[in-house]
Amino acid sequence: MLTYRQIPMRCAGLGTPNAIPDVRGFGGGNPPPARVDPGMPPEEGAWVHQGNVHTMLPYTMLDGYDRNLRDASLRMAVLENDWLRAEFAVDLGGRLWSLYSKKENRELLFRNGVFQPANLALRNAWFSGGVEWNCGIIGHHAHTASPLFASHYANKAGGETLKMWEYERKRGLVFIIRATLADDVLLVRVTVENPHDGSTYVYWWSNMAVEQHEDTRVIVPAEKYYTYGTGADGRPEAHRTPVPDYGYYPARHGFAYDYFFQIPEDRQKFEAAVEGDGRGFVQFSTPNLIGRKLFVWGTESQGGRTWNRWLSHDDRYYAETQAGLLHSQMEHRPMDGHTSFEWTEGYAALSGDAGLFHNPDIRQASQYTENLLTLSGRFALVNNADAYFEAAEEETDKPDNWGSGWGALTELYLGHRLTDKAEFPAESIAEGTPEHDFLTLKETGSLPEKSPVLTEAYAIDYFGGAAGGAILKSLQESPVKDWYAWLELGCFYYEARSFDAAEAAFRKSLGCRENPLALTALAKLSAARGRGKEGVPMMKRALALTDEQGGEYVRLVIEAAAFVKAHGTPEEAEELIRQAVDAHPAYLDNGRIALLYIQNLVKQGQPAQLEKAEKLLLKVPEIADMREGEVSTSGVWVELYRKKIAAEEQRAEELVSVDEVLKRYPVPAEIDFRMSGYQPH
Repeated sequence: MLTYRQIPMRCAGLGTPNAIPDVRGFGGGNPPPARVDPGMPPEEGAWVHQGNVHTMLPYTMLDGYDRNLRDASLRMAVLENDWLRAEFAVDLGGRLWSLYSKKENRELLFRNGVFQPANLALRNAWFSGGVEWNCGIIGHHAHTASPLFASHYANKAGGETLKMWEYERKRGLVFIIRATLADDVLLVRVTVENPHDGSTYVYWWSNMAVEQHEDTRVIVPAEKYYTYGTGADGRPEAHRTPVPDYGYYPARHGFAYDYFFQIPEDRQKFEAAVEGDGRGFVQFSTPNLIGRKLFVWGTESQGGRTWNRWLSHDDRYYAETQAGLLHSQMEHRPMDGHTSFEWTEGYAALSGDAGLFHNPDIRQASQYTENLLTLSGRFALVNNADAYFEAAEEETDKPDNWGSGWGALTELYLGHRLTDKAEFPAESIAEGTPEHDFLTLKETGSLPEKSPVLTEAYAIDYFGGAAGGAILKSLQESPVKDWYAWLELGCFYYEARSFDAAEAAFRKSLGCRENPLALTALAKLSAARGRGKEGVPMMKRALALTDEQGGEYVRLVIEAAAFVKAHGTPEEAEELIRQAVDAHPAYLDNGRIALLYIQNLVKQGQPAQLEKAEKLLLKVPEIADMREGEVSTSGVWVELYRKKIAAEEQRAEELVSVDEVLKRYPVPAEIDFRMSGYQPH
């Protein structure tokens, strides 16, 4: 049975997308194939670091969230039978939020009790728990916190199938996730299609969060895992490393770590997480989903524990077992035009002999697990699951849930459907959405007029990606181009790596009408081209202009302060923040702005400034968008007290060691996000 329900939950606000274009650098591209260890097939290094990107354009960033939990609810598509209940958050990337065993009366996944975004995804906003579907680009994907289309139909096996889909613009991929229940197994079939003539890159990982206890063991039929590095000549390298015994126990780590397991071709593809009592969870698949991974937070360290609490607002810990289309998350696979990849995954409870699951010899433990799964028909099920996904009658994609209008827009501009496997209804190009502007362009030959005054509710999106050329032609032929049109063109050219054209377009946008978005984009592009000092007055002007126009945009303050801190002087950065806070006192309540202010005070290092920095830091600023791997809070703590010790004891700063600082002034747990020892900010 499939129903839609509003599941009550404490939720932080997701906020609005960031209007500021994602202009950052010139990276990405294709380095030489990775050098591999002797005995490894050369093709295992062929796709390492291939197809990396330098920007997330045409997507906007999702960084407007907060950490204020409030009573709310999430819309879930719920599949349920006598054995299982599966809840999918259709408005949040289709996340499998919960998989509950009704027979065993237990949750099989790490089910987050709150919705709390944090800065871990390609577009920033990400949240922990459940099973996440990642398509297109290395990382937590572009739609992980966005709505998907969803529909349902009766299948030939006699049940109901949930279907979720979207168009991934950057790679130009259609991805479809179908889910249904087969007694005590949740079956998921994924289809990824390149509907265009040209080739692209493909990436897929299904990330499963499992609750971590002291005796949780991960079982996978592998004795080695892949590690990656860079040789003296700058060429990427791929190695195979034996998995240490403790590697299979996530709780036994003092630092965050990734294990990309090498499963032999002749072994079944599965990964399980089993507790000390012999009960657990298992994911298994058809043979073409070759990759398996274990990610641990390193909860023996304070930073690992802090991150877990940061993401769930409670004291439970979790690890991630993952399954991918390639051996590791360092790879993108080339994909020809008009081709597709498809596979089937199974998710189920697992129970057995605890002693055998926890056999010190992982080879025996994994063989026992594989035998259990084989004898219970798990692998036979996923390899013969067509009836569970084929419609009993003609399948219709009448949406129960709506995704973006970009798939329909792309079809409109190309003049044909993207795929016969999923519908992108024209109604999805809804009036009032940013993508509707490009429907206006198609119908009238020009983009609509748009105000450049930035407010927190400002809505804009950018065109580009694999099929952006069709829109480009219409916009280039537009008889009248205003600031908005040139801004859009500049962002397209930047994503397409035409950097001179991008700079010229941003300047033309400013020539039409001074606006903070083009000023910010041009400043960041100048910095990427080695001219960061040129960008400082542009950033200052963007902030002043927003105030002059009666706007208010806290993310512009953050962007400008970080930019001036990096490319100007500490005094300029402090003045910029102080002026912004004087005009809008509530800005200093923003943890990121407070941190930037503290960092500048510490960098200047005078006694009065250090005292002010200490007062602000002891208030423990809560930085909602703390990045994965970021250690700026503990870093500035160490630098502050190093300077204080040096000044009080009349010692040279370089003679005050990190260990001494940490012993005398331990970093408060609330701001300690270190996962691999001390790192400077």
